Amino acid sequence: MATYVVGMNNFRSTESPLLDAKSLAPRLGLNHKAVLHFARNGVIPSVRIGRLVRFDPSQIERWISEGGLRSPESDSSQYEVEL
Repeated sequence: MATYVVGMNNFRSTESPLLDAKSLAPRLGLNHKAVLHFARNGVIPSVRIGRLVRFDPSQIERWISEGGLRSPESDSSQYEVEL
């Protein structure tokens, strides 16, 4: 969860801002459409804000450290994408 500091006329989060698919795609070696596809299917952890899909950098780093997208050789049928 984000921690917020609120005072006289200021409001800032102490955590990194959420990423969009275009910002996350290069980090994962995917195009942004594939990132959105995997997010919709629950493969990549994401946050929906209305119609927007955003990604928490700390959740993404944790997900990557836990294995992220496994190599296609391990289970290619799980990650087939038609774009």
